[in-house]
Amino acid sequence: MAEDANVQKVPIAYRKSTQFRVVLAEGCFGGVTNKGMITSTFYNERGALPRASVVTVQPGQPTKEEVTESLDGVVRELEVEVAMDFPTAILYHAWLGDKIDTMRKHFGMSDEDFKKLLPEPNNG
Repeated sequence: MAEDANVQKVPIAYRKSTQFRVVLAEGCFGGVTNKGMITSTFYNERGALPRASVVTVQPGQPTKEEVTESLDGVVRELEVEVAMDFPTAILYHAWLGDKIDTMRKHFGMSDEDFKKLLPEPNNG
């Protein structure tokens, strides 16, 4: 097959921005903006940390720490929000689907077991 004379190969260089970082994503939520962007906010979860404590000191030696103020439950720490247009979301969907298929094959996961992990369809 002959190459199209109008087709060009464009080299792409990758550079990390000064804001680049690796984050742990244990979940995400998002939606569609009024301008048609798809957004996903990624978060990680941890137990609530104390807000304040008091340390008992006896002759220069701390002996006991008592938490005086704390939240209960789990904290979802929002790490980053990603916004993308529809064509980019389609490409991301295809890329992520390919990575999921690779992991399914690696772990030998059946279609039936995979379907059990999927959320119910959102019909609203």
